[in-house]
Amino acid sequence: MSVKELARAIEVPESTYREWEYGRGLRVPPFEKIASTLMISTTELLTGRSSDFQKLHEELENLEKELHRIRQNLSSII
Repeated sequence: MSVKELARAIEVPESTYREWEYGRGLRVPPFEKIASTLMISTTELLTGRSSDFQKLHEELENLEKELHRIRQNLSSII
């Protein structure tokens, strides 16, 4: 996503967003709105790393897929 697109998505002027990006003019940090627009956590936005909750959620989804596959295999055997 370009700077222009992100600024438009969070409803701020592009110049304001660029100031934030350079660490200037951050009176009220827009982190939640930016993270939501990018569909990432605020932790990931600020640190570049996924949050532990996000990792656990991904692991749970993978386990659910595997369980579904196992159930399908079992139903074909029975």
